[in-house]
Amino acid sequence: MAKKSKNKEEKLLEKGIMQIFHYYQQPFNYKQMASKLEIRDAYYRDKVKKVLTSLAERNKIKEVEPGKYKMAPAANLVEGTIEIIKSGAGYFLTKEGAKDFYVAPSNTGNALNKDVVRVQVLPKRRGRTEAVVKEIAERFKTHFSGVVEIKKDFAFFMCDDRKVHVDFFIPLDKLNGAKDGQKVIAEITSWDKKQKNPVAEITKVLGYPGENEAEIHAILAEFNLPYDFPEEVNDAAEKIPVAIPKEEILKRRDFREVTTFTIDPDDAKDFD
Repeated sequence: MAKKSKNKEEKLLEKGIMQIFHYYQQPFNYKQMASKLEIRDAYYRDKVKKVLTSLAERNKIKEVEPGKYKMAPAANLVEGTIEIIKSGAGYFLTKEGAKDFYVAPSNTGNALNKDVVRVQVLPKRRGRTEAVVKEIAERFKTHFSGVVEIKKDFAFFMCDDRKVHVDFFIPLDKLNGAKDGQKVIAEITSWDKKQKNPVAEITKVLGYPGENEAEIHAILAEFNLPYDFPEEVNDAAEKIPVAIPKEEILKRRDFREVTTFTIDPDDAKDFD
């Protein structure tokens, strides 16, 4: 009976570990994997280490450096980038950029726009070649801006990016202080192949839609641009003098006392 219980524990751990590898598509050692699984108990951390070794021996994952593992690529698949369009369909572009294949909405799997994926190419039909996403090789991004909607027993996150065609499921204990209708940053934490919606957690509350600070930070997040910087960087920025040195003024024509208007053309990118 104890042996059955032990095997069940390892099977559950194996399932959780494979879900993490499948979504993140990056190397993890046993400590990092235990952290992702929110395991802090020493006994189960050792279990994680044991299961990782077992998965590598069965070629389900690959040891990319000592003690660090990654999802093992399947054979006979083509790797490249997928571009998702507004309809939910996608176009797969090979690494060489020589060919692109149509991917029907039902065949995009868990891929998101600009992810590096591995596909199975289907026989040509109706004049075009199609492909089916089989694996995610690398996520283009894992953090997204959007609005959270909170219900009695669960919450959903609706992404600002129109090319993301699924809402994210947010467990109520992963809201991190977010309130219904707020603009937030969400990080996908898992997405099993059988799940329609990814599971995510709120990592930052930006404010309410329409607020200047919230919208600016949402745009930065959409394009993977940083808005939080190390303390030493902020300290260095604070030390930059605001006053213009006299030697710099002497190099220029001084119009500070002259009333001045600027008129930008219709195609200007930086309206004054």
